[in-house]
Formats: sequence, C-alpha cells, structure tokens
Amino acid sequence: MKATELRIGNYVKVSTPVITCDNFRVDEIHRVDGDYDIRSYPMGNNDFYFVGLLRYAEPIPITPELLERCGFKRDADSECIGYENIVFIWRSNEMELAEKNGRFYIYEPCEDPWYSSCGIEIVSVHQLQNVCYVLSGEELTVKWN
Repeated sequence: MKATELRIGNYVKVSTPVITCDNFRVDEIHRVDGDYDIRSYPMGNNDFYFVGLLRYAEPIPITPELLERCGFKRDADSECIGYENIVFIWRSNEMELAEKNGRFYIYEPCEDPWYSSCGIEIVSVHQLQNVCYVLSGEELTVKWN
C-alpha cells in the first residue's frame, strides 16, 4: 500500500509480528525515518493509540457481506447484462456496484440494459470509502459488529 491511497478515516488490515487488527481505522499518517506509520485512536483521544507501520497494512477485500455492512442494499432484480444480476445500491442509487465472478465494478445503469456499463473495479474497503466520499462529500460508515 502507498500512503497516497489512504485518507483519514480509511480502514485497513494491519498484521505485524506482534499484533493483527482486521479493521484498523487510520486517524493519522506520519513519515518517520523514511517509512510511514499509521495511528488509530480507538478511545477518541490522544492518550491511547495503536501504531502500525504502513508496510504492514493491507487492503480489506470487498465482499457482499461487507457491502451490506456499509449500507449497500442488494437489488437482485437489476438487469446488469453480462454480470451476475446482483447489483448493490448505495443511498437510493447514488452509486451502484455490479458483481461479476466475485469482483465488484461501479455500474452505470441505462434505460436499455444493453447500454449499461461497468467501469472501475472496486477491490477494497478504503477504495470504496474514498469513492463514496468523492461522490457524496460524506464518510462511508462500516458497521463492524
């Protein structure tokens, strides 16, 4: 991962020789001695935080279950030609993702399904968070529990 891929509030998986965190929220990014460290403040204050080196961070892969935790709704009635006819809709059609072979693509529907198209592949939670932020100006929330 590169530091330029991340925004404050993104979630990544951090696996170090000492600890593993499956949903590490990035609250700060610091450049230290030619490397980057990412910090998470789980209590909301500066008294207690976790630090992980960026080189130990991994993207969290997108799954149908994770999309639902992010507020996407399944629309099995969509006519997404060439895809598995499973479209995930976010915030009343503000963004739609189509699934094909376990991969997810931004879907642009058209009145005639033959002219609908799928473009950019979305592979990770932090990428989805960034796209949703650009489209709406609001953070995408993830319900981890």
